[in-house]
Amino acid sequence: MLALQIKLLRVIEGGEFTRVGETEARRSDVRFLAATNRDLSKMVEDGRFREDLFFRLKVVPIHLPPLRERHEDIPLMVDHFLRTHSDAT
Repeated sequence: MLALQIKLLRVIEGGEFTRVGETEARRSDVRFLAATNRDLSKMVEDGRFREDLFFRLKVVPIHLPPLRERHEDIPLMVDHFLRTHSDAT
């Protein structure tokens, strides 16, 4: 997992990546939206997540409580999914 983090950090910092099977690096201007249900700061302390990558990703933290703590959202979501996936026209 740490090897993948190094590659991701390289893309974030330098905008360079290499496609699978290619040897030539490509450049790109990228933005990331990252989400996890894990405590990354604890993973950094345990040595399971790179601190420099954590620093790059932690720009605008947004805490979204789990659905079990947002009961009022359930009827809205049910209505949305029923309208979106209903066969009735």
